[in-house]
Amino acid sequence: MKKFMMLLFVGLVSLPLIAIDAEARRMGGG
Repeated sequence: MKKFMMLLFVGLVSLPLIAIDAEARRMGGG
């Protein structure tokens, strides 16, 4: 159960980070 919670937390945290990273790459061009 603990591992599932960890995976869920990592997923929830990484999703916005990936979106922000993609947005920054599109705007900054690098």
